[in-house]
Amino acid sequence: MKKTKKLQIILFFLLALVLLSSCQKTEVEPEELPEEIIEETEKRISFLAVGDNLIHEPIYQFAKKQGGDVYDFTWAYEHMAETIAAADISFLNQEVTVAGEEYIISTYPMFNSPRELAHHMAEIGFDIVNQATNHSMDSGMGALVDSLDLWNQLEVKVVGFFDADKGPIQYLERDGLTFAFLGYNYGLNGFIVDDWQGYGMTFLEEEEKILEDVRQARESADFVIVSYHWGYEYHHHPNEEQLYLAELMAAENVDLVIGHHPHVIQPVDILTRADGKEMPIFYSLGNFISNQKDLVNLLGGMANLTFVADQEGLRIEDIELIPLVTHYDVNFEHTIVLPLTEYTEEQALLHGLHQYGDQFTLDLLWNLYEYVIEPEYRITSN
Repeated sequence: MKKTKKLQIILFFLLALVLLSSCQKTEVEPEELPEEIIEETEKRISFLAVGDNLIHEPIYQFAKKQGGDVYDFTWAYEHMAETIAAADISFLNQEVTVAGEEYIISTYPMFNSPRELAHHMAEIGFDIVNQATNHSMDSGMGALVDSLDLWNQLEVKVVGFFDADKGPIQYLERDGLTFAFLGYNYGLNGFIVDDWQGYGMTFLEEEEKILEDVRQARESADFVIVSYHWGYEYHHHPNEEQLYLAELMAAENVDLVIGHHPHVIQPVDILTRADGKEMPIFYSLGNFISNQKDLVNLLGGMANLTFVADQEGLRIEDIELIPLVTHYDVNFEHTIVLPLTEYTEEQALLHGLHQYGDQFTLDLLWNLYEYVIEPEYRITSN
């Protein structure tokens, strides 16, 4: 009996020794993890944003000529479509309403575009649009509400103008990360809305409301992106209000600020947030497309960057402003937008702007880009 008990004890200790040895062999220190496993923990979300989609009459008239019974905008954006579709998240400032012929298609100074424009923007890959601009009320509340409804039908998120019951924050999910978008507007070209009829729009002077929105978004999102319709038209540098609001967002640990409205590009900058991290800001992306008549209005910008989540935390990398150019023939025929890197001197010599006696050359476009944008945020002209 004693021998049996002794044998049981010996077997118990042998088994414990084997188990201990097994545990020691399978335990791997974090720094010893294979590189491919570490890389799998990194998430990279590509993002781009473009400025004012400003649809003047020659653009929609040519679309009508191309489409016959409908407005076909394919030709205007064909040089940008692949890039927009390739990004994980693409943002557009929709400068004018897209309420269609029910509200009369119209151009400057009171804009309203065909509904087909929104359809095409969705088709080429825009995920989120700002619909709060100084032209939001050009065709009245009905046109603005119908524009919102159309974007919703197309499953494109809208910031700036919103259903009050749903609130101003729009969320997007990508690869397990949550992105919160907000949009704010400086004004409505003199229109005053006393009753938003169950909808809402927040203006730059409503600082407490902006802070409330941003703090709510910060609580539930990995990245918070704020869109501002702000600044002085045709000024290449931000004004005091822009600088103040940018600092305000950095103090609230916003991740990214996108600006539009001046119809010209403005600098890219990085501010230090309250938590010590960096906040990129694109003060103005200029026009995405338009029929404006100065070289400075025909050079636009596309914000391009990457949201990163890895073992070191959350951050933004690869920050750059890609220059875009709007080209049109004589009398604004065949207006297109394309990257400046794809534009040629031969095209520039044929630009419709020459009919007004203005200079328009490839060198002038690159010189303006390099004048406004700091070297660290530029692409090469080669």
